[in-house]
Amino acid sequence: MIPIMSEHRRGILRDAALLAALWLIPMLVGVGGHMFSMSMEADHMPYLHVWVHSASIWLFWIPVTPLVLHLARRFPVEGPHTAPNVALHVLAATLLFVVQVYVIYVAGKSVGHIGPNMTLARWYQVEVTEQYLFTIATYASIVGIEMALRLYRRQHERDVRTSQLEAQLAQARFHALQSQLEPHFLFNALNSAVTLVRSGTTADREAAVRLLVGFSDLLRTVLNDDSPTTTLARELEFAERYLDIERIRFPDRLRVTIDADPALMGVVVPRLFLQPLVENAIRHGIARDPKAGVVRISVGRQGNSIRVEVEDDGPGLPAGWNLAARAGVGLRNVLRRLELFDAGAGMSLDPSPRGGTLAAVWTPLSTAGSGSA
Repeated sequence: MIPIMSEHRRGILRDAALLAALWLIPMLVGVGGHMFSMSMEADHMPYLHVWVHSASIWLFWIPVTPLVLHLARRFPVEGPHTAPNVALHVLAATLLFVVQVYVIYVAGKSVGHIGPNMTLARWYQVEVTEQYLFTIATYASIVGIEMALRLYRRQHERDVRTSQLEAQLAQARFHALQSQLEPHFLFNALNSAVTLVRSGTTADREAAVRLLVGFSDLLRTVLNDDSPTTTLARELEFAERYLDIERIRFPDRLRVTIDADPALMGVVVPRLFLQPLVENAIRHGIARDPKAGVVRISVGRQGNSIRVEVEDDGPGLPAGWNLAARAGVGLRNVLRRLELFDAGAGMSLDPSPRGGTLAAVWTPLSTAGSGSA
């Protein structure tokens, strides 16, 4: 049976292979450049000497790099202990210089690259000016790379946490606004039922019963779904259930037309954004004008956005009316929910070209996304 290598061991081997490759590359580049320059000379050192000398310089760092990375993490050069930590790293680099020069000396002696008369003490004197600076620079590069990666990871984690906190905050705001919007809608529905009961006629009482039954269906929908978003198809379905209730109040007048692009029914939108617009059209349009009775709902694509319009043929907006200053609870909540949903979303309420009022909502398709209708 062939043993299965653990993920941890595979990770160690992968890191070791990457580390070896990182130090082999400069070694091969150096050997190649040295051998090319030697090819131009009639008398040059043996190629073996070149390979052994380069290997003793570069491959020395393969086992040493993990140690340097550990020291860099354990004693960071940034922060409150910069001076003592920098001193410690200089000391560590100096010790590595002593060890590496000894490795170079032993390797050079083994192949005859270093002559028999060169003592170790003399070799340290030769290498101290050039090799020491190389060791310090290499050590500092490893520490600098580790610090850059650590700061990048820290910033990335901070960005992720910030993004998560913003998402949680947006979710909390959605639910807070939803908790304001739903009682507002429920109160208006109950108020309509009370008005019908007080009228005193049998037909109106029966209408009140039908209204309360329809209201219970709406209430069940509201209470069973606490998601801040829904599909456009479900939002239209909820608005139509609300309109069924309003048809009981205005059986002879209310006429509703819905023109919606079927391709947009799966688009994800803020939940309960459409019903307040329809309610506004009926309360401030149809209910205030005995001759009014038309509500038009249209859904279409406009560039890279979807646009939902609710139009009525009521008396229209009062002179000087302003959405930001005069909007009620329902419209203010819709506007705030749209802002939380996407910075490019928005709402307007203007006089309709055909008379009455035209409410419009738009949101970018890229943000709205799609879902199952």
